[in-house]
Amino acid sequence: MVEDKTDLFIRRMRLAVRGMIMISFIFLGCMAVILMRPQPVMELAKTRPAVLDKQSSNTGAQPERLFAEYKSMFEERDLFARPAEEVQAQPEKPPAAPPPRKKYRDTLQDFKLVGIILDGTPMAVIENARTQDTLFLKVGDHIDQQLLLEEIQDGKAIFTAGDERIEMKP
Repeated sequence: MVEDKTDLFIRRMRLAVRGMIMISFIFLGCMAVILMRPQPVMELAKTRPAVLDKQSSNTGAQPERLFAEYKSMFEERDLFARPAEEVQAQPEKPPAAPPPRKKYRDTLQDFKLVGIILDGTPMAVIENARTQDTLFLKVGDHIDQQLLLEEIQDGKAIFTAGDERIEMKP
């Protein structure tokens, strides 16, 4: 008789556990359906500040119409360009006269070869002593539109200007 009660208890416990497992799967399935459902997109009228809502009610314009007007303005204009009035207000400057030509060696005195990079595309690392700028020049690049970097070798860079050939070493 004790065994019968024990067997009955064990069967009922197994049935309760199975029921709990079934309820858990149903709950998880419902949660998955709810979470996988696409969320509604908020409408523009709900996300706009109240100031614009008062403004649109005064003019009688609909929020969608206001957005369409702004959207067309954004599509027509480059957002990062300067405003047209500002560009027109500035008088055109005459082109600056080219600086008087110095001797090429005088131009190079303002520059110092800091290093040479020979990996991949060879580059000369040159520092401008006046402005403290660092230039990374490849063969074919210019300094002050006068000096052409013709060749980069281990430990030196060779510039040409006209028929003059100038070596620069660190």
